Amino acid sequence: MKGMKNALLVSFVVATVNLFSGCENEEGHDSELINSTTEKVDTQSLKSIETKFTTVDLSNLGEGLDIFDRKNNPQYELSDPADWVSISGQEKITVDGKGPFGTEEGIATIVLKDDVEKTTVTYSLNDKYDRGTQHTPKEVEGIDDTHVFVTIGHGYGTVSNGGDLYVLNLETNKAYPVTLTKQKGDVLDIRSNPDGSFTYFEYVYDDENFEEGHYEEGRIILEQNK
Repeated sequence: MKGMKNALLVSFVVATVNLFSGCENEEGHDSELINSTTEKVDTQSLKSIETKFTTVDLSNLGEGLDIFDRKNNPQYELSDPADWVSISGQEKITVDGKGPFGTEEGIATIVLKDDVEKTTVTYSLNDKYDRGTQHTPKEVEGIDDTHVFVTIGHGYGTVSNGGDLYVLNLETNKAYPVTLTKQKGDVLDIRSNPDGSFTYFEYVYDDENFEEGHYEEGRIILEQNK
């Protein structure tokens, strides 16, 4: 897709960081963040991983993708949601239908609620997503009151627990790819840091049978926070 080629203007710098339990590494990234990851990440394998630094400019995201359908849905009832993520003083967002860690089988829906205005908006992946109808949003993390990070991956099967990482603009309904793993890996866990950056973990497969692999850490720096 043309949008895939022209989306996110990002820069990558790769460095190797050694992570040890109970100590701080050269980047000042202590083990508390690693140990606080969800059950999707096997922390025992995080002994030495490659850290990729990505810069995202929210004011210059490029050409967005129309891969989500947005709907005002005040009667929507949650079925199997993850924890709510606050994105403003009155708005919160979650992924519903994949369980608390986004690992249950099925097709999920992103749900945005405004507790003051009493509104509910849903975002569902549509057939313009060029990787097939069996894909689904799996995890969401707030950036600000307009943008969120979303991982999109396989809805069924046990090979993939994560997916590709996108920025979703909640107002324009446009999605912008941050990492496209091309089925060679999965972004598993995205979370905000106190300094305004974001950290994610990616499981990268080392063989064609998807049996062996290793974890890599990604750090996303927002242009406005540099």
